[in-house]
Amino acid sequence: MRLSWIDYAKVICIYLMVVCHAGLKGMGDNLIYQFHILAFFIISGYLFRPKGIKKELLSFGVPILFFGMVTLAYRYTRLFVASGFNLSEALVGGKLVTLSVLRSFYIASTPSLFQGCWFVLVLWMMRLLMEVKFFRKIKCWLSGACLLYCCFEPYMQIPSVMFELRPYHLLSSLPFFITGMTIKEQDLDVMKGKFETKLLLLFLFFGLTLIQGRVDLYKYHYGISYIVFYLNAIIGSYLLVNVCKNMPEKEWIKTLSTGTLLILGLHGIIFHVINDVLEYTGHTNVYYSVFVGVAVMVICYYPIKWLNTKCPLLLGKIH
Repeated sequence: MRLSWIDYAKVICIYLMVVCHAGLKGMGDNLIYQFHILAFFIISGYLFRPKGIKKELLSFGVPILFFGMVTLAYRYTRLFVASGFNLSEALVGGKLVTLSVLRSFYIASTPSLFQGCWFVLVLWMMRLLMEVKFFRKIKCWLSGACLLYCCFEPYMQIPSVMFELRPYHLLSSLPFFITGMTIKEQDLDVMKGKFETKLLLLFLFFGLTLIQGRVDLYKYHYGISYIVFYLNAIIGSYLLVNVCKNMPEKEWIKTLSTGTLLILGLHGIIFHVINDVLEYTGHTNVYYSVFVGVAVMVICYYPIKWLNTKCPLLLGKIH
């Protein structure tokens, strides 16, 4: 049975990610970064079902490579135009870009195949890890070990090269994915709680957000402590789910929910095109970010619908 609240939560999270990537700054950006990516990891863990390494490799590998190639083609085209239609100059620049993005599969600081690709790669690695029965059996211990490590990490002398390695993101991301798996396995009711309790948690979330300051999982910025970072993300995710629980089932929400990989893969290109059309100067405000976020979702809607019928593999769907 498809759960409508999951579709809403996924769409809200991906929309918030697009809004932040569009250049949102200040308190709004800070508030969103407290939970949106982390909630997505929790939801992904909740939805996870082992389907075999081969299918897992295909369901993420094919979309990543496809949207990566689309992005590379777009970058080559821009280089070609910027060079005054000098093909040799564009190819030299394009070769450097290509080599750089290929390194992004294992080196975190290099430009990604597409904006937000790091998130998909980390999610892919977590899913592959949980395909192994041994790791599923010890997942709670694994999550606890990752939590402890991330809490004490600031007090350890970690070689800087470790932070450069893409798999290092697994340590700070796994607790969220495993939390989602555990909620599903234990059949925990994430909708429970009195109104007063939820209101108290809302105030706590805002309070911890102010205390935490700017956080960013990608940059390993956890605020005052990873455990506070983790707990605040859990609170934010819980509140998000409870906002979504009474929303009516809508076909367009379901469609966008199935197309999160496409939105991630193409939103960077759409940003560039919108900015070029509007001759955007780089000055960011809330209204512009919200507008671009809506534009991305609208533009992606029909391609998602078409691919869902003609080639669901490009959306990560495999049976």
